[in-house]
Amino acid sequence: MEILAPVGSPDHIAAAVRSGADAVYMGGQNFNARRNAKNFNTDELAGAISYCHARNVKVYIALNTLITDYETEKAQQEIINLAKLGADAVIIQDMAMLNIIKSHVPDMPVHASTQMSVHNLSGAVTLEKMGFKRVVAARELSLAELKLIRDNTALELEVFVHGALCMCVSGQCYMSNMFGQRSANRGLCAQPCRLDFKCNGNNYALSLKDLSAVSMLRELEKIGINSAKIEGRMKRPEYVAAATHACALSLAGLPYDKDTLQAVFSRSGFTNGYLEGKITRDMFGHRTKDDVISAAPILKKIASQYRKEAPLIGVDMHIEIKRSKNILLTVTDGNNIVKVQGAVPQIANTLETDRNAVEKSLKKCGSTPFFLNNLSCKIDKGLSVSASELNNLRRSSLEKLLIIRSQPHPYTVIEKNFRPQVKKIYAVSDKLIFARFENINQIFEYPDKMIIDYEKLADNAEICKKYKHKIIAQLPPIMYNEKSIDSKLALLKSYGIDTLYISNIYGFEYAKKNGFKIMAGFGLNITNSLALKEYTDIGVDMAEISFECTASRFDALEKPIPCGLIAYGKMPLMTFRACPARTENGCGNCDGKNFITDRYGNKMPLICHNKVYSQLLNPQPIYMGDKLDQIKSAAFVTLYFTNEQPSECIDIYRLVKYGKIFNKQYTRGLNYKEVL
Repeated sequence: MEILAPVGSPDHIAAAVRSGADAVYMGGQNFNARRNAKNFNTDELAGAISYCHARNVKVYIALNTLITDYETEKAQQEIINLAKLGADAVIIQDMAMLNIIKSHVPDMPVHASTQMSVHNLSGAVTLEKMGFKRVVAARELSLAELKLIRDNTALELEVFVHGALCMCVSGQCYMSNMFGQRSANRGLCAQPCRLDFKCNGNNYALSLKDLSAVSMLRELEKIGINSAKIEGRMKRPEYVAAATHACALSLAGLPYDKDTLQAVFSRSGFTNGYLEGKITRDMFGHRTKDDVISAAPILKKIASQYRKEAPLIGVDMHIEIKRSKNILLTVTDGNNIVKVQGAVPQIANTLETDRNAVEKSLKKCGSTPFFLNNLSCKIDKGLSVSASELNNLRRSSLEKLLIIRSQPHPYTVIEKNFRPQVKKIYAVSDKLIFARFENINQIFEYPDKMIIDYEKLADNAEICKKYKHKIIAQLPPIMYNEKSIDSKLALLKSYGIDTLYISNIYGFEYAKKNGFKIMAGFGLNITNSLALKEYTDIGVDMAEISFECTASRFDALEKPIPCGLIAYGKMPLMTFRACPARTENGCGNCDGKNFITDRYGNKMPLICHNKVYSQLLNPQPIYMGDKLDQIKSAAFVTLYFTNEQPSECIDIYRLVKYGKIFNKQYTRGLNYKEVL
């Protein structure tokens, strides 16, 4: 199993490589989910890839943010540059990146970022069919759930084993953007969740301890996980070294220093609750003053451990010391061969050079990443070669071998200007109004389409039959247990329902095999024309664009299918598997309706979904009902109802229908804000 280490700047590279990493992941100056890290400019990327490849370490480049149409050309150039540098793979979230890679560098391996929220087998299967090589699994999965994916797909599977745990399912967090215009999906998360939010008497209710499953690496390897990933591109090089070294020891079946690992960085200790399937209050924690103080004494000690090159690459050497001929040293790493010549050996006056003397000099590889594996000699008797001559031969040969190993191995690049050739669709001024209902009792007959949870529909045949031509069945954004989906979808199909609302990649598998049309929901995070084209190509019939897309950028999208936006809704800011309302006794008598309170006393609704996942809602709804005439190209708008009373739903529909002003507190969301 590969040990994959984080590299947030050039200072981190040696710490990772010399501590035992098999691969590293890093970001350029743009399009990576840690844009606040120092990251790498073009020259630094080239140097980093050369350094790592020379030492048998793979390099994966994070291009895992959402992009906008005005960034498409820059993203294209970045991908082409990485292809020329020979990066081993790119990690992506946005389907626009996949579109560009397929068009320009079809041979480049693509990894699906954890921001794609892949948390079940169907999600992995969908990406495998789309050409992905690897998926970074959602952090919320247990060993059993990971094994199910591993046993049923040929995709490589990468799993986080150490580092920070986001409270929210990655890719589904909009809190930082809605609160401060710093999008987590665009790499600028401000981490508001680490502040002291309260719920059910619990402090820091949105902050989890850091993950540490270092002790479980051999168990993960046994079930077939391909890569053990360490989080931490924003952390110090010493942190990277300590975590990487601990993983290397654990994977080798050796003890590691847990106290050092915790001292260098933790939040009230560690947890591996998701992997063990034990989601309890003990998973929650935050960074304390004691956590900070404990790190200081050990940083120098850790730094001293990676100051020198590590012996990573075994080489075979063959030396010929022949009378009246130049000394010839041949060095090979198994793939590359270097030959260097030395001086003509002298006649020995007293002590002649033998194999032991040669080996003593040639095995001194300490200032390089090489070590002597096998040595073979052909030495004539009665000759003498100085130690300095042998040292020079060793030094020269290894320098040349390192240069050869550092050379880039570029992918073939198809140079062309690429823009999607699609027909723009502009809606008529009388837009369709869709309503998404949380509960059956909210339903009323006026909307053009009704989006309703598929399980609730399966239990209400009367509603299905009455409104079958209006109903769109919603698959939930989170679905860990997939056992009963097909049977319920077959039932809905028999009622005449023909469209699924999908807000996670796994939904494509169910739509296609059950013959449903597809409406893409905002959770797929579509923010640009290329992503919209890519989703259209795999079967999307209409798309609800992300509410992180501004109104002007929505209108500028090239639309091959009808597209809409959120006109009303208390939008989910976060989606949780570890519910903040959980007590020491678990769910207890919880009715699924709680609140999170911020440090100013403001309350945000928390809604539970069948004890599978919960969502934190923005207390103020987005409202665009009086501004829809300014958004020319929307074919439809969605009213996203959550905890509203049935009468409120009807009132809001009428306000939007007739373009009226909302007379309660609301927000325009990100429609008129510049999203960073």
